[in-house]
Amino acid sequence: MRRRWWGGALPACLVASRASALAADEAASSARRCVAKSLVSDKLSLVEKLGGSSDPTQNRPHTSELPLAGCPHDLVALKAIAASSAAVDPSARISFLAGTEPEFYADHQAWFEGDSVIRPQRLRKAIAAETADRLMLLTKWRGDAVISDDKTSVGSGKLSGLGLYRYARREGLSQGQTDVHVLSAPFVYTRLSLIDLATSKVIRSKIVQDARPYPATATTEQQIAGMLELLTASTEAAVATVLGG
Repeated sequence: MRRRWWGGALPACLVASRASALAADEAASSARRCVAKSLVSDKLSLVEKLGGSSDPTQNRPHTSELPLAGCPHDLVALKAIAASSAAVDPSARISFLAGTEPEFYADHQAWFEGDSVIRPQRLRKAIAAETADRLMLLTKWRGDAVISDDKTSVGSGKLSGLGLYRYARREGLSQGQTDVHVLSAPFVYTRLSLIDLATSKVIRSKIVQDARPYPATATTEQQIAGMLELLTASTEAAVATVLGG
């Protein structure tokens, strides 16, 4: 049997196919490889503020914390990161880290030192398995309470993470005083950081301080739903900032 060999230039269709394959390989090798983790929903903060009291100790906000088993809202945040990443950079390869170990939530804010991040060993091992060069890390942010009833600011104190800010006003005279609930504001105070895993430096970050006032008649279920809508929208916008910058 005689074998036939191609001589001269390759056919145009083969040249084009080979060029396309090389371009695809080059694009894949240069595509961003990110791993994402959220650390915001181990608990819900319930902040209560009473206004109009003559006792200054009553006017200070009181915060209680409700543990959330399984950190359920981190999944909401990761879904928002996935959706926004696909829109901002379709070529990026994004993987996601699960895990709700309490030690991550207890001290993760201490990981940040200036523009550097000190990652615990367990997180290092989990990230190493993903062969990523960037980490998108969503953490809690502590900031001033910025809450308004559309007339004036009723916020005071500090807020952090996810929660509900409830404001009541004391009305009436002396012994006939009553507490009138005015509003409840679901809030999201977070920071999304894009971190270079080779240097442990923060490349870009976006701080979120969002709150949405609801009338006092809104149910707790409606307020939680509003908080999750805020978490989704704010996280998607933060991804666009840190990836698109």
